[in-house]
This record gives sequence, C-alpha cells and structure tokens, in this order.
Amino acid sequence: MRWPEQWPSNLFVPALVADIEITDINLMELLQTVLITLATLAILVTIHECGHFWVARRCGIKVLRFSVGFGKALYRWHDKQGTEFVIAAIPLGGYVKMLDEREGNVPADQLQYAFNRQPVGARLATVAAGHWLISFSPSLFTGRYLLVV
Repeated sequence: MRWPEQWPSNLFVPALVADIEITDINLMELLQTVLITLATLAILVTIHECGHFWVARRCGIKVLRFSVGFGKALYRWHDKQGTEFVIAAIPLGGYVKMLDEREGNVPADQLQYAFNRQPVGARLATVAAGHWLISFSPSLFTGRYLLVV
C-alpha cells in the first residue's frame, strides 16, 4: 500500500519516506531499536551518575541514594556506608541524593558530611563530575584498550 493519492499535493512528504511501502516496516526492528536506545541511555545515565557519586564520596559527602531510572524501584540494596542503590522502572534518568541541610534535618554528628557544609571547590567538583565522566569516558576506555594491546 502506498501513500494515498487523495492527499493534498502541498503536503510535505520527504522523498525517502514517500517511497517506503507500509508493509516494509518491521515491528521487530522497531522494537529492537527502541530497546537498544533505552539500554544505551541507561548506560550513559549510570556513567553520569557514577561521576557524581564517586566525587561526592571522595570529598567526604554522605550519599543517601544512587538511583538509575525513575518510577517504581525494581531492585534496591544498601552498602556498608548506608547508601541505597536503586534500579527503577523508567531508565530515562537518574540521581544521586546527598545529605544536605536544605533537604531536611541532619543529625549534629553528621553535619560534617552534608553537601552544603563542604567547601565550594568540593561542591563544584561533585556537580561537574557527571558531565566530566561522560565527556572523557570514551577516551579513558580507548586509552585502556591501547595500553592492553
């Protein structure tokens, strides 16, 4: 089946799309493309959030939650420092929740670990770390590969 002849002639249809027959659309290929896109996005989000997480821990900031995805938690666990790790249903983003007085009450014995109590340099490094890791991770992987070979 081709595009209907009764459509107005001034309707913009790109030349490549106009020649595609509707039966040529393979739903399995579409599903595969969507799943690969979501998996790639989830990997990028994880790398990005790992940057924030890693630098926050190195700067002495207490991390309360590391989440990849939004929505209902599909899987969760805690580490020895009390950080909750979450894999959620919708892999379109993520976040790292840190201890912060602006978010709620912080016990007096934990004030030194609060994000807002850290020096400006530590806060700046923590915020910038996610973008930095995404920017430089391909070169890190390439460099590691070249060192092995």
